[in-house]
Amino acid sequence: NEVSTTGLLGEKEVSCLIDTGAITAVKEEVIIDSGLPYERDIRAYGLADTSATTKSIGVVNTGLMGGGTMYETRLRIFPNLSHDVYLGFDFLMKHGLNL
Repeated sequence: NEVSTTGLLGEKEVSCLIDTGAITAVKEEVIIDSGLPYERDIRAYGLADTSATTKSIGVVNTGLMGGGTMYETRLRIFPNLSHDVYLGFDFLMKHGLNL
């Protein structure tokens, strides 16, 4: 089971997975398509419950519109995500959102 919603990142409608075990992240393809400026910052991250890692290629500071509210956020950029945006525990806490 998953909890997801839609939002707007710039002018693009995006699918947002709410995942308390993830960091707030965005799919690389979404950033490229949006034309939003981003900072290159390559970092390795461990994947939950495995010894595997994946690399983030950068970060973007932007607004994400959801439910009629604009949320200023910092999204870590990853290739090959299954959803456009992951709203992690850090996002939920920063904006005082409860599930």
